[in-house]
Amino acid sequence: RAERLDVINRISLAVSSTLDLDQILQTAAREIAKVFDVKQTGIILFDPDLSYGRVAAEFQETPDQTGSGVRIPLADNPSLQRVLATKQPLAITDARRDPLTATIRDVVEMRNIESILIVPLVFKGEVIGTIGLDAIDSPRVFTSDEIELAETIANQVVVAIENAQLFEREQGTIEELRQAQQRLLQSEKLATIGQMAAGIAHE
Repeated sequence: RAERLDVINRISLAVSSTLDLDQILQTAAREIAKVFDVKQTGIILFDPDLSYGRVAAEFQETPDQTGSGVRIPLADNPSLQRVLATKQPLAITDARRDPLTATIRDVVEMRNIESILIVPLVFKGEVIGTIGLDAIDSPRVFTSDEIELAETIANQVVVAIENAQLFEREQGTIEELRQAQQRLLQSEKLATIGQMAAGIAHE
């Protein structure tokens, strides 16, 4: 129990130590791989209308860039549709033969995945993405304790994502206000110059 709390605290600190979204996701992918002793993890973020997911971050013990920036359709994707519907983790022991991975078999084979644990990132009751833990080379049965821990970590990641996005929105608003202020000052300068020119012409 103490070890589990230590893991949760460590990942929470790691992902909340920055407000840079890419860095948060990359740190989460790396730390999750370490905690669960898997050689590959990927974090997918869904687009707002849930038509596809984008691989936003990944960790590979032996990097091959097979996941970087890949877009995964959600339609006709039984495994992700199941996660979207249930908002619960999905453990697939035989990813190469399970019907739930039938439409992504090419990705499974390209990334050498034997077993996979897909954990939803749930924000305000909506699934905004998933964390995938890939067992490669040999199959793995994820235990209920591991699945529960992965869910807890996913919740920490969601909080960090929301903080980063909130910060981005605030920075955008500040930048818009700064630009509006610049435009106002510019128009006031032009008005002053116009008045001065009119005064000189009058004289």
